Amino acid sequence: SVSQTFYPDPTSTSSTSGTYYIPNTLKHVTVTGGDVRYGAFMNMKGLTSVTLLDGVTNIMDYAFNGCQFLNNVVLPSTVKTLGRGAFYGCRSLSSIFLNEGLESIGDYCFTTDANLDSIKIPSTVTHLGTGSYIYSSMPSFVLSENVEYVGEHVFFGNPDMTVYTSYTTLEDIAEKLWNTSFSAVVYGCKLSDAGDYVVSVTVTKDSIKIYYDGTTLGDPTREGYVFKGWGNDPENPTAVYTSDVLLSLREGTTVYAVWEEVIEEEQP
Repeated sequence: SVSQTFYPDPTSTSSTSGTYYIPNTLKHVTVTGGDVRYGAFMNMKGLTSVTLLDGVTNIMDYAFNGCQFLNNVVLPSTVKTLGRGAFYGCRSLSSIFLNEGLESIGDYCFTTDANLDSIKIPSTVTHLGTGSYIYSSMPSFVLSENVEYVGEHVFFGNPDMTVYTSYTTLEDIAEKLWNTSFSAVVYGCKLSDAGDYVVSVTVTKDSIKIYYDGTTLGDPTREGYVFKGWGNDPENPTAVYTSDVLLSLREGTTVYAVWEEVIEEEQP
């Protein structure tokens, strides 16, 4: 077994509640309620999946930090906060489902080459901490007006990402260094009522911000759907344009995201 020292809060310099032991062969964890404590499963190299049941309220700082082979996490709607570095160093993390009810994503929460290719931000999230998604591989990110704070370096290390947002400017909510990867940003998007996917974009002189010649726009994503392209008729969802064409459309043009639902085949 391996020794895990429990620190009751991030400011502690010594363990006041002793040491507990977790088998180093542990591969799956089920948490039935309460908080996942500070550093509770830090550096558990064998851990591959985590099930958090209704009643779990907070994932505290560094709870799963350094779990290199953790690849799948589902958060129930009772979870309110993800602490600083909660999944930092989880290099194999390819799937994490964030449920409605989550309010805050802490600093450096998902970082260090995680394999996340998409992530849905619940409409209840209001806080994106500094470096929340450093070195993620997501092609795009939807930022709704439900988010009230965006920290520095949020998407650092992924210059190929495109941020789609309903905001027309982020000056009032974002730190000046929020976009230090110089990711492309598409402003003024119409999003779904829940704010989790793009419905349409109207091209204006200020709606698309790119920083380098040759920049390409990443396709938006939507959980359970494949993006087929952009159409020009909301009543006839037929793809006409690729995302890069948005850069050359005349001002005032509105295009509509065309989505195709992914139908999973039933197992015999």
